[in-house]
This record gives sequence, structure tokens and C-alpha cells, in this order.
Amino acid sequence: MPFALSVLALRLILQIWAYLRAIKRGDTKPVAVPMIESAAEVAAKEAETVSASDEGASK
Repeated sequence: MPFALSVLALRLILQIWAYLRAIKRGDTKPVAVPMIESAAEVAAKEAETVSASDEGASK
């Protein structure tokens, strides 16, 4: 149990650092912080990946 809490604490510290870094630099997307995507965005990325692999297979 202490190991799992240590991992969660480390992740929290990393995310706080990333948010502070983004605020300081004025970044729109912080590093090391998972960004939530809508279902439509995920589907579009998957479709793009599949269509790109289909084009490579047909050559």
C-alpha cells in the first residue's frame, strides 16, 4: 500500500509542476498532464491512423 500511495503522490507532484510551468511560460497545453479529449476527437484520430496505415499497405 505505501508504494501505491508513493506513486500517486509522485504523479500529483509531477502534474502540479507541469501546471505551474505552463502558467509561467503561458503554454496552452501543459506537459505531463493528461488532456481530456472528446469522443469525436478520439474517433477522428483513430480514423486518421487507420487510413494512414491503409495507404501504406496499398503501396
